[in-house]
Amino acid sequence: MQERGSTQHLFDLIEKIENLDHESETFNAELSKLKASADLRFKALAKYLPDLKSQEITAEGGDPLQIKIADFKNA
Repeated sequence: MQERGSTQHLFDLIEKIENLDHESETFNAELSKLKASADLRFKALAKYLPDLKSQEITAEGGDPLQIKIADFKNA
């Protein structure tokens, strides 16, 4: 993806929203503009970086999976 579509640009938009002057006459207009831009970028990123889903892994027969950790340093 190009730089303007990157996650960093999305975080920059969020920071701009956080730094808006609440007392400004243009606060609502600026907030709406930045929010719309952030929403569109988030949706575009979701196409390339889909939501992660948890998956439960079990051993054969549904038993809990056992993991053995080897200590190669002291082998």
